Amino acid sequence: WNLLVMEHIEVLVNPKTSIGGVDRRFYIFGVQTNLYFQLHRLSEMLAMDTRGLIELKRLRELFQQQESCLRTQSLNAFAHDVICMWASSFPAALEIPRVQLISTRGRGRVTIPIIGLELTAHNMVTTMPGALQDGVRHFYLTFPPPAHGEILDARMGELEVKLLSLRLAQCLAGLSKNFLHYLRGAVTFTVVSPPQLVKFFGEICKSVQAHGYRIGS
Repeated sequence: WNLLVMEHIEVLVNPKTSIGGVDRRFYIFGVQTNLYFQLHRLSEMLAMDTRGLIELKRLRELFQQQESCLRTQSLNAFAHDVICMWASSFPAALEIPRVQLISTRGRGRVTIPIIGLELTAHNMVTTMPGALQDGVRHFYLTFPPPAHGEILDARMGELEVKLLSLRLAQCLAGLSKNFLHYLRGAVTFTVVSPPQLVKFFGEICKSVQAHGYRIGS
């Protein structure tokens, strides 16, 4: 996501030396900044349904109303303030309630939806696309529990993680083909793992990061 501010400018030139003998030239000057906040709400507008378009219009109007603040603020600070103002009135019908967590990576606090859908290596490819269209934004990546009294073998555990990682990569690639990748900024994954499998978590990270998602907590 980025915010682009463009302005028409007029530059006076010497008609004796300019091409065509004109005394002024017209340009479009643009400055942009990347946006890293409120992505889960910004993403919901891209469905381009009636409510999404209403929110997009409201955001544009707020930027126009607050444009004078650019005289005293940096573009990044201006974007942050306006988007936070817009998000404060974001309709509850467009998002699932979220809970706030403390990040373990020095990024302050992060929020995740309070409910989610459980996915396994066997159902995620067929289940996740439909769930996204139904409004689900939080997914639990789970592993099949060992049979009662059975001890999980380290080698089998590693294979389970690799299988899940491969299916996850297949699933995320399929989202791009089905034009659902625009929801990436709103999607949260939570890994539910037995302690023995935590050391193989890097395999899942590779699949997630290879498709533009980031490890945020």
